Amino acid sequence: MQTADFTVERPRAMGNEIEFFLQKNKPHAVACRAHIHNTVELLLIKSGTFTAIVDGKEHTLQQGDLILFPSNAVHYVFSQSDEESAYYVIKVPPTAYLNFTKMNEGAKYMLLFSLGRLEQKLLYTREELENSDVSRLLDSMIRELESDTFASDLTLKLKAMELLLVLLCKGDTSALPQISNSVTELIYRVIVYMRVHYAEDINETELARSMGLSYSYFSRTFKEVTGMPFKKYLNKLRIDHAQKMLAKGGFSISEVATRCGYNSISYFIYTYRSIVGVTPYKHLQQLKTQL
Repeated sequence: MQTADFTVERPRAMGNEIEFFLQKNKPHAVACRAHIHNTVELLLIKSGTFTAIVDGKEHTLQQGDLILFPSNAVHYVFSQSDEESAYYVIKVPPTAYLNFTKMNEGAKYMLLFSLGRLEQKLLYTREELENSDVSRLLDSMIRELESDTFASDLTLKLKAMELLLVLLCKGDTSALPQISNSVTELIYRVIVYMRVHYAEDINETELARSMGLSYSYFSRTFKEVTGMPFKKYLNKLRIDHAQKMLAKGGFSISEVATRCGYNSISYFIYTYRSIVGVTPYKHLQQLKTQL
């Protein structure tokens, strides 16, 4: 089966680093092919018009717009302009939060940008950003990038972290889990476990017991932290992996379903469509057409 060009982006040779750079693009060309990585990524449109696809959802981007790609979201971008266009790229690895704060506090912030919460805001239009702290920070970062003075790299990394902090506070702060640091860390450990064992039969009750929490408290707290019930989060995690496998090629739909923890192909297709918006077959066709 022929599929679209899809990559899982690896960390830079020097490790997971905060990055800020300008990317120029040819008219009506693919700006970045479908890919996925652990970093939280933002694009600020400098010139031109673009279409960005994030986990199967389409967004139109104009000059001055800012879009957020959560960690581990499948995304790709292509230019719709008749002339050369450009955008600024900001990348912040989730581990950066842990370097700036305590482990369990850092995990709390990392979760909000990294789990693809259903209510997470991705697109900030030019009008929304006008005269805002976000706009002032972005202008400051651009000036720093262009001046390339002493310690500019350090300044840009600090400003990138500040930018995410502003976006975090600009959004719905009620999304921050109102639970203890120790419980947040327990939920984080559960999520790490799920990301490794997603294809296995994961029992929510047994996980709660292993954490020393009651089922009802665990279930309620898990939803507070991730923004969705346990089963829905597990399905989203499995479908994220299914998208990677299908786009890379070499596997049949039934093989992907089995390897991602689904015994029923019909339920797999139903779940895939409910999360991505299209069936796995249709999604592959879209990738091939757009890339």
